[in-house]
This record gives sequence, C-alpha cells and structure tokens, in this order.
Amino acid sequence: MTIVERHKAVVQVGFWSSLLSALLAVGWIVTLAVQMSIAPAAQWSGLEQYVRDFRPIEMLNLVPSLLLASTFVVMMVSVHLLAPAEKKVWTLTGLAFTIIYTVMATINYLIQLVVVRFSILSGQTQGLGLLVMGYPYSVFKALANAYAYQSVALFFVAWAFSGGRLENWIRRLFVVVGLTAPFQLAYTLLDLNPLIILPATLVWAIGVPLGCGLLAALFRRALKTKDLTGFEKPVRSDYKSVLTRIMGLTLACSFLILQRNFRTSVLISNSIRERNQVSGSLVEPFSSRTAQKTVHLFKVSL
Repeated sequence: MTIVERHKAVVQVGFWSSLLSALLAVGWIVTLAVQMSIAPAAQWSGLEQYVRDFRPIEMLNLVPSLLLASTFVVMMVSVHLLAPAEKKVWTLTGLAFTIIYTVMATINYLIQLVVVRFSILSGQTQGLGLLVMGYPYSVFKALANAYAYQSVALFFVAWAFSGGRLENWIRRLFVVVGLTAPFQLAYTLLDLNPLIILPATLVWAIGVPLGCGLLAALFRRALKTKDLTGFEKPVRSDYKSVLTRIMGLTLACSFLILQRNFRTSVLISNSIRERNQVSGSLVEPFSSRTAQKTVHLFKVSL
C-alpha cells in the first residue's frame, strides 16, 4: 500500500481545499472589481457621512475573504500531514502562522459583516467609529495585518516543496508572496505612504490563487499516480489550461482595479485643485491625497 493509499482522505481534502482557496482568491479579485464599479469607496469624512453613504455591497469582497480563511487553514493542514519528516518543521511553522491569520481574518470580517453592517442598517451607530473599515486607523486596518501572517506562513511552507517542476513553481510563488510580509506590516505599523501596499497587493493577487491552483494540481496528480514522489512528472495539459485562465483572469482584474483607482484619483485631485483655487489657498500636493485614495479600496479587503 502506497503512502497515497494510506492517506487518501488527506490527499482528497488537500485537493479540494487547495482548489477552493484558489477560486476564493480569484473571487476576492472579481468581487472587488464589481464592488469598485458599483460602489467605489469615498474618502473618509467622518462617521456620520460614512453611515449616510453606506451600502451593503461595499462589503461584497469580504465574503470570499471570510471563506478563504477556513479553506486555507485546511489546505495547510493537509500539506503538513503529507510532508516528509525532515520537512515538517517548515510546514508546522507555516501552519502556526496560518492559524494566526485565520483567527485574525475571521474575527475581522465577522465584525464587519455582522456588527458593523447590521448596526448601520438598524441605525445603531454609537461606538462604531473605531470599527468601520472606512476609518484610516480603524480596528479593521489593524486586523488586516492577518495577510502579513498568511504571507509568512506561505514563505515557511514553501521550503517543503522541491524536486520537480510543479513543486519548484509552488515554492517560488509562495516565497515571493512571503517576501511581501514586511511591507504589509510596515505600511500599518509605521503609517507609511499608501503606495507601498500596491505592489504587495498585486503580488498576492497573482501568487496566492496561482500557487494554490498548482498545489491542487499536485494533489490531483498524487491521486492519479498513487505516488507523492516522482515530482519530475509535468503537470497535465488540462491543468495548465485551467491555471493559465486563472492567472489571466487575475491579471485582468488587477489591471481593472488599478485603472479605475487611477481615474478616481485624478478626478479627486482635480476637484481638490478647483476647490482650493476658488478659496484662494494653496493646492495640496497631488501625491499624498491621490496615493491615499488609490489604495483606499485595497484596504477594505485586506
């Protein structure tokens, strides 16, 4: 009996959790693009203004994010159980950081979807000032650092993959995503220029869905070959086609998000310039205002 036959349930759970994680990561990108098209986030002007302008669709992208927190931890458990003994130190460390991510992300999104949403809809807004995700220094922003812990988890678990082309691609993608963790933490802890988070967001939007999709292909191959070794075997062409489409969709939606944010930033900048000219005051520099607006929509999903 091979190791796959002894742990068939683990391999199957690993396949489905990896596939769902890839799809949910793509779902985050798609729902964010839809959300931005229908209800683009406005610049923070106080709690009363936020409540007046609030629409539930502004939280659309939180739904796949909430589900991803659960499927991702199951995927990491499966990887750990199937890793060879000499590599379990990497997978166990990755699993530990994944649990931190899952707890933080789940709490964060449940606060928004349950506490904030229903409080606003019922008109009970007292005490919501620090909770709403529109506030630049809210609890939401602090808990959004969950994705820094997720990136660290991927960085550690990446070293469990080696030997073949498929494993090497998974390792490279996870390592690249992991390297964005310091930038994510620095952005919130040091209150840096919002532009610093844009490259990290794009890396995540490409690396996580593609990496999880390749991991699903690895689990699927193991089920068919009944062997977790032989990593030199190339991934099947049908998987290549599916993963190529996932990557293409990820890139297209990422470009759409950036393009729409840029247009919004230009409009806001022109509006500010005209208002300041009318009032006779100096025009505020373009960089800080536009940078803050450009990344504002990304913050509501991290």
